[in-house]
Amino acid sequence: MIRMGDLPVLDSHMHLDPLGSGKGAVLAFKKQGGTHLIIVHKPYRSVEVHDIGSYERAYSITQRMVNEAREAGVMAWCVLGPYPGELPRLVDRMGLEKAVALQKQAMEMAASLVGNGVVIGLGEIGRVHYPTDEGILKSCDEILSEGMELCAEVGCFAVLHTESPKDNPSLMSHLSDMCSNAGLPKHRAVKHYSQGALLDPVLNQGLTPSILATRPNLKEAIDIGVPFLMETDFIDDPSRPDAVLPPDTVPKRMRWLINLGSMDEDMHCRMMIDLPKKVMGVDLENDR
Repeated sequence: MIRMGDLPVLDSHMHLDPLGSGKGAVLAFKKQGGTHLIIVHKPYRSVEVHDIGSYERAYSITQRMVNEAREAGVMAWCVLGPYPGELPRLVDRMGLEKAVALQKQAMEMAASLVGNGVVIGLGEIGRVHYPTDEGILKSCDEILSEGMELCAEVGCFAVLHTESPKDNPSLMSHLSDMCSNAGLPKHRAVKHYSQGALLDPVLNQGLTPSILATRPNLKEAIDIGVPFLMETDFIDDPSRPDAVLPPDTVPKRMRWLINLGSMDEDMHCRMMIDLPKKVMGVDLENDR
């Protein structure tokens, strides 16, 4: 049986907020054996987005949270991008045309920061996950296509936020086609919050699943045998403590899988070394 020890343990999708627990969440992750984090940009209550300057300020917060995580002893990187759930609010304030143009500009700004040592991908980008009108969804796809093309151009990966395939059975083939049209290798499109059908290597259309690290999800993923990333989607919101999952969940689940006998050295290598290197371009063995 392998031991946690100095094994790389990556949470592929965590949010941090200076108004939340911030570095405290990183220390909780580290205490349980976590070693690497992908910190995903999110809208911040302290920054109301209304122009490209406000996006720049919001992005700087996410990058600052990465630096604070590194100061706490965890190797971290971030992905930046205009959150699709912001689009309807922007449309209400400035109209559809200006809102789409602003999010495209924010996507270009995020892509320009890839390779600075902190930013390694674009995300969360994608589609509104709740029922909305067709015009908003079409605009989301327009912005997402721009993001995928930029990922292909700068050689990075994308973290996708979308509705569930349960609500849209054609979603995965749609996203797969978008990757192909943009020239983005499908495995470099990470489907955030994957579970159920998305763990099937046929149904997920070649995109990389990042699964919420619950025991049922992990058992299902291991039984299916598909390569997957693990995430908490911790949102660091004081009004919703420990949502979606607590920040120390991934290392705890890794230890649980090891003790259960479901995680051997080969599986750990595939999940925590080979897949992040292939998808994200990070070397968890040597990037400490």
